[in-house]
Amino acid sequence: MRISTPEFIALMAMLVATVAISIDAMLPALPDIAAQLTPERPNNAQLILSTFIVGMSIGTLIAGPLSDSFGRKTVIYWGAGLYISASITCILASNLETMIAARLCQGFGAAAPRVVSQALIRDLYSGRQMARISSFVMIIFSIVPALAPLLGAGLISVFAWQSIFVIFVIFSALSTTWTGLRIQEPLAPEQRIPFRRQAFQRALVEIFSLGMVRMSMLTMVFAYAMLFLSILMVQQIFDQFY
Repeated sequence: MRISTPEFIALMAMLVATVAISIDAMLPALPDIAAQLTPERPNNAQLILSTFIVGMSIGTLIAGPLSDSFGRKTVIYWGAGLYISASITCILASNLETMIAARLCQGFGAAAPRVVSQALIRDLYSGRQMARISSFVMIIFSIVPALAPLLGAGLISVFAWQSIFVIFVIFSALSTTWTGLRIQEPLAPEQRIPFRRQAFQRALVEIFSLGMVRMSMLTMVFAYAMLFLSILMVQQIFDQFY
């Protein structure tokens, strides 16, 4: 039986929200992490956020082509496996360097559900219905950055900062299991495109050769730069100045 539209929207919003919860839930924990892992240089704790963003950016470039080659659900499983493994490494981390390396991998893994969820929407819907579902997904997703810091603050008020990563593991495991049980793979084997490095490079060259694409990407870079810079600084601004 095909998944209902409301359930599909909720599931896609949960997959997309993996990125937001992984960034915003960490904000209240940065002082505690800095005190434990880098007490001499507390500002280095900001790298926990920036390295996740770098990993996510790299993963975004290749998650889509990989899902065209190996199937949508397979790439979600791979990404979730990497994300959960990196989260467990963060729980066990005894120094900032290990934490940063794990967060880089975590960002790379989180890119898979973020990108592939958009591909699933395009696979299963088209036209106005696709636009409508994408809008509903983004509306639900926009609530997560407001609630995630409250979740993080509530957890560290009761447990240690490591509990936030436990929530990440549970969140990813739930969304991946839900996907596995309720979504049928929309990309049949005969529709898949073999992943070849030369073809990937040619596609990148073709994309960047279009002036409209370059201008759109530059605009998005500056827009997201303002957003992520605000996220990186907001914890210190509120804690130290307000």
